[in-house]
Amino acid sequence: MSKRLLKMHRPPKLIYIPAGIVCFCTGAYLWKSRYRSKSNPPKIKDPEFTGLRFIQTQAPRSLENDSPKWYLTEDVLKATEEARIHLTEHLHPNDIFVASFPKSGTTWISEVVYLLVTKLNYEDALRRNLEERVPFMEYVWPGVKTIAKSAPPRIIKTHLPFSFLPEEVQNGNVARIIYIVRDPRDVVVSFYHFLCCFTPAGYKNKEKVTGFVHRFMEDRLIYCPWDKHVQSYLYPATDLTVSGMKEKSVSFRPKVLLIRYEALKADPTAVIRQIESFILNTWTDGIGANKKPARLTDDQLKALVEHCSFSQMAKNPMTNYTWFKENGLWSCDESTGFMRRGVVGDHKSLLSEDQADSLVSKAKKSGLEWTLREIS
Repeated sequence: MSKRLLKMHRPPKLIYIPAGIVCFCTGAYLWKSRYRSKSNPPKIKDPEFTGLRFIQTQAPRSLENDSPKWYLTEDVLKATEEARIHLTEHLHPNDIFVASFPKSGTTWISEVVYLLVTKLNYEDALRRNLEERVPFMEYVWPGVKTIAKSAPPRIIKTHLPFSFLPEEVQNGNVARIIYIVRDPRDVVVSFYHFLCCFTPAGYKNKEKVTGFVHRFMEDRLIYCPWDKHVQSYLYPATDLTVSGMKEKSVSFRPKVLLIRYEALKADPTAVIRQIESFILNTWTDGIGANKKPARLTDDQLKALVEHCSFSQMAKNPMTNYTWFKENGLWSCDESTGFMRRGVVGDHKSLLSEDQADSLVSKAKKSGLEWTLREIS
């Protein structure tokens, strides 16, 4: 046979690729397909929420099949990914993440932390909206790019579980975390009233509070499951005390402080002192805004406690979210504002005994019975 014919009949060079490479490529493709299916989870329609398109997904870097599946929205998941891309490299050790499950006291803690970090800059606190001073990481406005451009120390709010935070924050390389926990029975009531009024959610409320509690129990509300959310911040923490959880010190991870809403309500002076100590003890001293604040005097602390009281914040336009109403985002009247009641035990005004008991059972099964304890 001529050399030309031999050349024409020579098998394609592709078959000489070693079998190991073929296996590697096949495995990579299958892994990528699995990752793609997780990063693009199916959308969930709930007729009770016409304004939200839910998804149920694991944390971005989670490879364990038994890791929690979180109930989020498309917009939140997208913003979370943008934060990993645009925010991570700009984070500073003095930045602070204020985290919680929704309606657990995030606004309250955010105002406290902002004033502690800014050396009691009341002028700015009374001039700029809290949402601008302490922005949400996962929401469109002002957005992660704006947050990244701002100078440290930044204070960033989030309702995301711990495993959705930027990896450098999870590793403890940058930022500190303050997580506030609230009795799940009061969380449900406050969350219910909020979603009834928050126009973008499109909450129809056809099933009333009974359907809402049912969704909470089945982990079908945004940021659920509640118990896994609390645990996600509880387990990584070390060497710090949970305020209001136990009388003795509990071992937690450095740079994470957990406090209870009920403890802050019962003794705001003591808990704010604890927050102040945490901030100062984990501060990397620098110059300008990064210079460590001085410890507050008793008179300064008293004034801060008064400024951050529920009654003051509820009538302060920079903290009471009146801009929701002004921009058509709030459908309820003034009697049901963003800051509605702020009391401990509010669930007694709405939940039946059976509904409250089901929430108690959920907390106890997850080892979170301490979230139910009264603090006097």
